Amino acid sequence: MSWQPRDGGLEVEHVGRLAVVRFLRRRIVTEEAVEALGEQLLSLGDDSGHRQVVLNCGNVERVSTALLGKLVALQRRLRLTGGGLALCAVRPELQAVLRTLRLRRCLNVRGSEEDALQSLP
Repeated sequence: MSWQPRDGGLEVEHVGRLAVVRFLRRRIVTEEAVEALGEQLLSLGDDSGHRQVVLNCGNVERVSTALLGKLVALQRRLRLTGGGLALCAVRPELQAVLRTLRLRRCLNVRGSEEDALQSLP
């Protein structure tokens, strides 16, 4: 159960078929950052066989809507394999964006990592 930094701004803890991911960047707004993080996120299930992913967003202050699209795509991919995605520690700024875009309905957003872990199938 160790943390592994990944190029592009993610830190990943592998726990069996579960991955707890922490964003290292505060702002994810450039196309390059979105593509790099999106690739890494979408590869979690493919490369490592993770079916449940918890994304700790505690560091994130600002994101591009393109990254939110990647999160929705990750959730769909995980659900197809019987897994799930949960976001946690989402700052108020990001909460507001999720509400405005009505993504709270399709993304599983929880307060703490523990709540997020318990919410996964």
